[in-house]
Amino acid sequence: MTEKRSISVPDDVAAWLDQQFNVSAAVTAAVRTYMHALRTDEVLEAAGFRITESGKLRWRERLSRPIPADAVAEGRRMLTELGSVAPTGSVAPTGSVDPTGSAA
Repeated sequence: MTEKRSISVPDDVAAWLDQQFNVSAAVTAAVRTYMHALRTDEVLEAAGFRITESGKLRWRERLSRPIPADAVAEGRRMLTELGSVAPTGSVAPTGSVDPTGSAA
């Protein structure tokens, strides 16, 4: 089932929506992503983690850096040892990492 909504958005959001082929799909995807993030925070808090905006910023910055090549190699070695992946190739689905450790 679907429901029709009328919303007001800032100019920059409206400009982005104007460029979308399917505005409803774009809004739905954005809201579902936000809902997922909230659920993730709830699960982490239930597990005893204290979630703060400053902590999120620290982790975003930390996770934006490339994975060191030696860590990628060690991870590949461990996965290969378990028979989970081939010794070379990309890691998916959210992105890929080449053997040099740079994000692709």
